[in-house]
Parts: sequence; C-alpha cells; structure tokens
Amino acid sequence: MPYVQDDDGSRRAEFHVAPTRPRLSMGELVILVEKLA
Repeated sequence: MPYVQDDDGSRRAEFHVAPTRPRLSMGELVILVEKLA
C-alpha cells in the first residue's frame, strides 16, 4: 500500500479513506506529489 509523508513527518496510508469516499482522483494525486516535491 502506498504511503505519503505528512507535514508532521508521520506516515499514513495514501488510500486509507472512509469507505464512502472514492479513491483519490489523478488530479488529487498530482497535487499531493507537487506538495511533497
């Protein structure tokens, strides 16, 4: 399972979201990557 680094340095599961919420869209993933870059 992919992980992202949070601003506080903790790791969380990228796709560990509420069951009612759809997976992250490509746009959201791009924003996440740019934010972390």
